[in-house]
Amino acid sequence: MARHDVRESVSGTKTFRVPEAGDIVLDWDTYPLPGSSGPVMLVLTAEPGSVDADRLQLLASLHATRPAVVGGSSVG
Repeated sequence: MARHDVRESVSGTKTFRVPEAGDIVLDWDTYPLPGSSGPVMLVLTAEPGSVDADRLQLLASLHATRPAVVGGSSVG
């Protein structure tokens, strides 16, 4: 008979203090990776339409528009 081990996922809420965007509250969930007894996938999400989602989008846009520095010169 084949074994189908089921491990429980773990979840919670975490507040990140981000100077550029303010406090961002995200829900987190961990999911065990198949065929492995240690590593897990960590997923962070903001409630759609929330202030936290807006702040996360602001943070993403701020970092997306910054030129990357590679070898001492700007790229982007």
